[in-house]
Amino acid sequence: MILQKRHPEIPFHGIILMDPGILPPDRPSSITLARLFNRMALSKRDTWASIEEARQDLSRKGGAYRGFAPATLESFLECGLRCVADAGAVTLTCSKAQEAAYYAANDMIILPAESFIMLSKEDRLPIHLIVCLKDKYRGMSDEMKAFQVEAVGKMRCGSVQIIEKGGHMFPQVEPTLTATYLRKALIRIWNLRVRL
Repeated sequence: MILQKRHPEIPFHGIILMDPGILPPDRPSSITLARLFNRMALSKRDTWASIEEARQDLSRKGGAYRGFAPATLESFLECGLRCVADAGAVTLTCSKAQEAAYYAANDMIILPAESFIMLSKEDRLPIHLIVCLKDKYRGMSDEMKAFQVEAVGKMRCGSVQIIEKGGHMFPQVEPTLTATYLRKALIRIWNLRVRL
């Protein structure tokens, strides 16, 4: 979205957003969520003695990656981790410090929100939002999701799909269902672009 805002000459046909972390600006709930995400990032484990130890830890009940479909977890182990030593230890590709710094930065809220608001108000580029209203944040993300659904719902070339399963991580937890929703989104965007 930010790329489309800064370089409109790049020919996007549409944007598909899947439960995006686009927080409404100037709302206390946005600051609360950004701080929560920051704390979560800093508290997560980031290094394991081996890929097998990472697999066991990441798939354990109560872990951050619990419920990931087996193929999705394997994909994360392959692409989301990197070796740190010849001994076989692995760590997160995106360090927890880097992730936490993103959530702590002021532009974490402002830049995505400005781009989202501008693109949804312009209503030239189809935006398709796939969102799960049931997540583990116990209502703290309700205002964020309502902001997104309302903005896209007002668009002539916007559309919203509500996914019922999988929480915020539905692409990893429900990849087949997500693929079905993505197919619908791509068809809608294609049909809209043909008419515009």
